[in-house]
Amino acid sequence: MKFSVNWLDGQEIMSEEKVLLAILSAIQQQGSLSQATKSLGLSYRHAWGMLGKWQQKLGSPLFHGERGRGAQLTALGRKLLELDERVKQRLAASLVELSVELEGALASSMESPRLSLKICASHDLALTQLIEQVTSDNTLRIEIEFKGSLDSLVALNRRQCDLAGFHLPEAPDLANLSVQHFRKWINPEKHELIGFVRRQQGLMLAPQFTGKVQALADIARLKLRYVNRQRGSGTRLLFDQLLSAQGLSNAEIEGYRREEYTHGAVAATIASGMADAGFGIRAAAVQSGLGFVPLATENYYFLCRKGANKTPAIAKFIEVLGGAGFRLMASAQAGYDASTAGMPQDIAAIFPGGKTRIQKH
Repeated sequence: MKFSVNWLDGQEIMSEEKVLLAILSAIQQQGSLSQATKSLGLSYRHAWGMLGKWQQKLGSPLFHGERGRGAQLTALGRKLLELDERVKQRLAASLVELSVELEGALASSMESPRLSLKICASHDLALTQLIEQVTSDNTLRIEIEFKGSLDSLVALNRRQCDLAGFHLPEAPDLANLSVQHFRKWINPEKHELIGFVRRQQGLMLAPQFTGKVQALADIARLKLRYVNRQRGSGTRLLFDQLLSAQGLSNAEIEGYRREEYTHGAVAATIASGMADAGFGIRAAAVQSGLGFVPLATENYYFLCRKGANKTPAIAKFIEVLGGAGFRLMASAQAGYDASTAGMPQDIAAIFPGGKTRIQKH
């Protein structure tokens, strides 16, 4: 079904499909078509005609009832409402995560504060909180674009941003491949590394599978519907590494090619019933009421150009990042540790011999 909304003279005009869903929802709540129409301000005749039209289109009744008597939705009517609710849940999660990007884009077209900063970063829940805290006094405007870890590092090297946010697994056997993957964009002689958070990544599970899944192999064994992160994201790279370490191929994961762009979108997809499992941070699973199986701890960093950490904008960002307020706020989230937030990191120890390839436009 295609849903559309038209706008006329500032008034929202509901599409016929949305009116149908509103009628079905009201019938479910009121238990009567007549009461449903009254609550919506529709005529009984109009609602009855619309229901009849759609029942004919769909080839099956949407409700049972007669005029003057109670009404109940059929299985098809309930299913339509369920699907609509799933779409709303997924959209809500995406809107929350995109709001930070939108606010930054809007701010860039308005009267700017004294300082401004452009960040390209892998998606993180604590990062959105940090930006709200940093910009609260209006002395610093931040424009953020959520990208995968690799794409964020590339953007920094192309001078498309001032800071790049990316993450690496803590376990050496997992970190090695990620370091090799990122090192051509990181050079100890040209960059500074700043600590952000440690966080847990693992399997996010629909509640009914909590306890039944302990490892990646269980996802394949139970043929669970999986939702993945996008190609190029650090989380996708980590998941692929874990698959390989356990001798599993992506062909064994049903839904491996189905992609979402943030942890929250993966969690919302599972919470809405459109998938059974995904891979992401513990905090996103907890927020959506999902089960969680920890599989890796990773470090999230910010990278900037050499000396840029002393510029007023980045210095202000680091000041708030390393403050007690942010550390307490971040550490209160499930699976987070912000004890190194804002602290300089030994870039050469993590990326020895890294060479940066800068592409010009």
